[in-house]
Amino acid sequence: MLLTRFGYPSDAVDVIISIACSAGSVAYIHDRAYLLPALLASYLEEATGRVGTALAPNLLGQTLTHAADTARRAGDQLKLGGELVDSAPAGTVLLQDPTLDHQIEIIAAVHHSPPCRAGHLAIQYLPGGAGTGNDFGTILLRNTSTSWCELDAPAAVTGLTGGHRVTNTLRLATAGDLELSPLATAAVPGQALPADQLAASLSLSAEYRDDADGAPCIPHWVVPTTWHVVLGAATLTVANNRATAHAGPPGAGGLITCRGQIGGAPIGIATS
Repeated sequence: MLLTRFGYPSDAVDVIISIACSAGSVAYIHDRAYLLPALLASYLEEATGRVGTALAPNLLGQTLTHAADTARRAGDQLKLGGELVDSAPAGTVLLQDPTLDHQIEIIAAVHHSPPCRAGHLAIQYLPGGAGTGNDFGTILLRNTSTSWCELDAPAAVTGLTGGHRVTNTLRLATAGDLELSPLATAAVPGQALPADQLAASLSLSAEYRDDADGAPCIPHWVVPTTWHVVLGAATLTVANNRATAHAGPPGAGGLITCRGQIGGAPIGIATS
């Protein structure tokens, strides 16, 4: 149970939050109960549980672009923690949580938008490094149209070489409402995404070190040349490496798999 006090010009309001894993988290305000979205519940739990965080400028109600400028002038960096459907203008900072490393994590407001069409989406692959015998990568989806759009279809991801399937087909659902901001630009490897750019990410992983019997898997490495991504009626293809590097060693370029086996996580908003 958490007790959170929200201050308003007219009065302060105490909110009791009951954090639950299965049935969902509930906020009690006076004599009413409200079921909280999972993102909001986890954010409030983390923010209220942290002690000794540094002071940070007030970014609430600012646009993401303005908030990023305000944070930078204060010596901080803005970090997108997620998005929530809200009545505030799209891209408005709803919540903020300063951390000890001069970052301010924020939640941005979004609205329900028309579905993203095939021509709206651009795709990019970014290597994510390697660790504990696993290789990681991210397929980034961004909206290049002039209007917001909602990514509401599950994805099917398959690795191809020479036009032939060389991996299992990974099926990923969307993690809640995924509203993508317009006119998004390509990501630069090694740099954070612009704070006012809301894109979607498909996180990929593959065990490359050990085979099923525990023996080294190097003789059975499979490195696709491209990723084939199907999102509803949209079909997108992207090379499995950086523009300036070939696949390998693990974590440096294209995703390396053991016998073509890949895993992943639900499609979410790209937070870094």
